[in-house]
Amino acid sequence: MGDIVHFLGVSYAAASQTVDKLVKMNLLTLESDPRDRRVKRISVTEKGARIAQQFQEEQARRVQRLIAQYEPEALKRLSRRPG
Repeated sequence: MGDIVHFLGVSYAAASQTVDKLVKMNLLTLESDPRDRRVKRISVTEKGARIAQQFQEEQARRVQRLIAQYEPEALKRLSRRPG
């Protein structure tokens, strides 16, 4: 859970509540480490992976629609790096 807290920049309580909700929605699984009960192993379920994939695909479609609105020359100017 600590990795999630640091990655997202949220409190332990917020991360724990979110993970619990996602477990109830069958998007994540949460298991204790048999060697260290303080450690919790969080895994994405098949359903969670499918939803994440759909989200990524939709985001890609949105970016493509946004890019399609620009003229080729404008895209070239946007892609140039200063310096």
